[in-house]
Formats: sequence, C-alpha cells, structure tokens
Amino acid sequence: LGNGEDIRVNQEVEVPLNEQGYRHLRAKTDGQLICKERYLIDLGDGHTGELDIFHGVLEGLRFIEVEFTSLEDAKRFEPPVWFGENVSHDKRYSNSFLSKCNDLSAFE
Repeated sequence: LGNGEDIRVNQEVEVPLNEQGYRHLRAKTDGQLICKERYLIDLGDGHTGELDIFHGVLEGLRFIEVEFTSLEDAKRFEPPVWFGENVSHDKRYSNSFLSKCNDLSAFE
C-alpha cells in the first residue's frame, strides 16, 4: 500500500449483535460459515491492524487489514515490512469468496 497505490474504499457498518440476532443471520448464510480469530495489533503509528487467523476449511489462511479515517490517511500509510503483499483488490480475500471455498487451493 503506501503512497496511495492500490487503495480500496468501503463503507462498513458495525452494530452490536445479540444471540437471537446471530441465529437469525446465521440461518441466512450462503455458503460456509467463516471461522476465524481476530487479533487487534497496535501498529504504533495511530493505526490498528486487524489480524485474521482462519480455521476449519480455511486453516492456514492469515491476513491483516487496516482501516483508515480518510483516503488521505490511507495514502500516507506506510505498512510494516512484515505485512507482505497488498491483496486489497484480490476478490479471493472477500468474505463472499471465502464462504464458498472448500480448501485453500484457490490461493496456490
């Protein structure tokens, strides 16, 4: 990322979810339920990395996401060297695609 290259802009809405709401939405799931653990990592520059470690059929898949306050903030961001390749525009990392995967062969 860094210096504005390959930035993906999304509008995200997060709301609290109780068990009844979860069960209602779970019944509407297309494909497989995505099982993962999320770790929040302070990147030391005012940003937080959201590290997802997947389980089940996606065991072994890991990626990190950073959310920004503005497009300018994203353009200024210099990712740590351990981030690896930017996959922001790779549709294989979307929840829609991941919910249809039976294994990691799509990532080989």
